[in-house]
Amino acid sequence: MTVDVMRDTDEHSHATTRDDVEPDLDVHAPPARSFKYSLMLLAMSVAWAALLGQFGRGNIYWIMGPYAVAMSTVLLTLRSESLLRTLHPNARNVAIGCAVGVAMTVATYPAFWLAQQRFPQLTANVAQLYRQSHDEALVIALLWVVVLAAAEELLWRGAWVEALTARFGALGAGTLSVLIYAGAQLGSRSFIVCLLAICCGAIWTVERYYTRSLVAPLISHLIWTPTTILLFPVT
Repeated sequence: MTVDVMRDTDEHSHATTRDDVEPDLDVHAPPARSFKYSLMLLAMSVAWAALLGQFGRGNIYWIMGPYAVAMSTVLLTLRSESLLRTLHPNARNVAIGCAVGVAMTVATYPAFWLAQQRFPQLTANVAQLYRQSHDEALVIALLWVVVLAAAEELLWRGAWVEALTARFGALGAGTLSVLIYAGAQLGSRSFIVCLLAICCGAIWTVERYYTRSLVAPLISHLIWTPTTILLFPVT
């Protein structure tokens, strides 16, 4: 009888321990809500903006690309299980990502045409942005775009959303993550890029919360960005 009681107590203790750690699988990583972790994410965002400041002054893909690889590696190392859980694909999330990505892409061209009618100077501004981003062979540029898009999703729709939701809830965290994302894009010194970051970032963040996954926003990102920036420019 005593042995049975001890066994039951031991099993209950193990079960309690498992329940305690399941909400945060990265038990050896910094807590998502810790101040140091948020400070690290802020430093990553500031560094992104600083490097983006070289836009138009050099080959932006080789300036941003290696940093994106390093940043993604750090995030996946520190928060591997929690972030990798959001990258598990399923048919529903893939379908949502494809549908939203195609809808965004199709809507971009008439939206740009309407904006041109209201702001004629937009044509010259966008043409300049395209000249600054088309300084690499198409295949290489496409590969770097995949790396950059994945890094953006891991940081702003992955790590930032995880860290901020613990403090501010879904709505507050979603809003803040979009604003931080847009703020980092201001490093390009382009209001157009910042405005696009707000619009696209908001859509991708809604996808992130709706699907509880990074798969859908990443797919949408990988459809919209290469198509409108590299393959079929909106000029």
